Amino acid sequence: MKSNPYADLRIDNRADLPAPWYDYPVLQSGEYRTEILYTSGRDYVKVHIGQQDGAWVAATTWMIGGSGRGCHPGRKWGEFASEQNALLWAFGELLAEEGVLPPAAIKTVKARIFEIRQYKLF
Repeated sequence: MKSNPYADLRIDNRADLPAPWYDYPVLQSGEYRTEILYTSGRDYVKVHIGQQDGAWVAATTWMIGGSGRGCHPGRKWGEFASEQNALLWAFGELLAEEGVLPPAAIKTVKARIFEIRQYKLF
């Protein structure tokens, strides 16, 4: 597995959360926005973005060929300075799955990264 090229955008705040940090709640469905990046039959790739306690949080969910990974976004997984940073980090997590995710999904992820980076120029 490759590494996330945007890993440095994630702020590790576990020391600031009540102990134990892993029991800190995550956002539930309806409390965050989901961007569907790829679907084909039962396969899908999604990014979840929201705010928890005023901080931007992100997560990814994917299912390809009966295997997958995912979680709800929450501060215990890290927080971000902006919505764009959260999106870039989430897209980077998906890029790290290149070889697992289908080429069409990776192409969509790269296109979304390009859009965000172009937006930041203005």
